[in-house]
Amino acid sequence: ALLLATMPTVLARRDELNRLTFQLPIGDGVNPRAYDLMTHYPLFPTDAYHIATALESGVVAIATLDSDFLTVDGIIIFTCLP
Repeated sequence: ALLLATMPTVLARRDELNRLTFQLPIGDGVNPRAYDLMTHYPLFPTDAYHIATALESGVVAIATLDSDFLTVDGIIIFTCLP
């Protein structure tokens, strides 16, 4: 009963998030770039793939709370972390 009662709110938030975000294509250069990032920086694979996908798509800045992103050269990081 609780799940059914909250579902409209969940769906509204999902739609809001979908309107505020965009999906980048995963091109052929993403895998090699992610591997390169992992060999040069202390990144988890998911972080390396996020950055590689952004860079391969021409994105030059990322907003994140992930401090590992701060170690990577070539991308501007916006964060509230010290």
